[in-house]
This record gives sequence, structure tokens and C-alpha cells, in this order.
Amino acid sequence: IISTVNGNLTVNNSTGGGVSAAATNYGVYITATSSTLKTTGSGNISVSGTGGDPSGSGNFNYGVYCVSASCIQTTSTGTITVTGTGGNGSGSGRNNYGVHLATPGSITAVGGAITISGTAGASSGGSNIGLVVDGDVATITNTGSGTISLTGTGAANSANSNYGVLV
Repeated sequence: IISTVNGNLTVNNSTGGGVSAAATNYGVYITATSSTLKTTGSGNISVSGTGGDPSGSGNFNYGVYCVSASCIQTTSTGTITVTGTGGNGSGSGRNNYGVHLATPGSITAVGGAITISGTAGASSGGSNIGLVVDGDVATITNTGSGTISLTGTGAANSANSNYGVLV
């Protein structure tokens, strides 16, 4: 757990998760039962990441990948901002998501706004999706009066299944 009370919490990997032509080069990867980014006061959380494999044929290069049950959370008035860009910018790979929230992943706030923006990798492959919320218990929840804003941009190529947002 990485936590702060009233201060802001920022995680940024804009250089990419790896440069190899392999798969699974994540910019920010939040996994395992106790992997959590959290503020418990008025602090805001900002997470941004860019997937790796900039020009190869690798697949599954996510900007931000969240598979922890309490992945990102605020417990008071803090806001949550997540921005991800899928890897494989000029190659032929597939499934390069900007932001991927997979079961049992969750992003939760108690009142501050939640803003999630994902941009797919720009490769020539298919299924390059901006924002994916995947599985029966993957959730984005605000239990207070704060808003939830989801934005996704799919790859702009002629391949199949390049969605902006997939839920």
C-alpha cells in the first residue's frame, strides 16, 4: 500500500514499460492483494503510464493495468485521475490498451471526481482499445456526489475491434 493522508499522490511512467518486441510491457502495473494507491484525506491521486514496445510486434502493452481489488482509492474528498496510453505505437501488435481494469480491479472514490482517459496503441493490429473494464467484479465506483468521467480513444486503423471504451 502506498498511502498519504492530505497530500497528493502521483505515479508517472511516461517513458513506456519496456522497449523489447515482446508482450506485457506495462507502464504502471498494480497487482496482488495488497497493491493499493490510496489517499485518506483531501489529497488527490494521479496515475499515468505508457505501455512499452514502441515499434515492434508485441501484444498486451498497457499504459495502466489494474488487477488489484483495491487498486486506486480515495476515502475522503480527493479526486482520482488515471491516464494511460497503450504501447506498440508504430508496430503490428494487438491488444495494446491505454487503461485496463480487470477483475478483481477497482477504482473507488467517496466524493471526489474520478476521471479516466485511455488512448490505444497506434499499431496496425486489431483490438487496440482506449479503456477496457473487463470481468464481472471490475468496478469504477463513487459512493459520494463526485462525478465519473470515462474517455477512450481506439486505434485509428483498418483492423477489427479498435474500440474507444469497452465494458
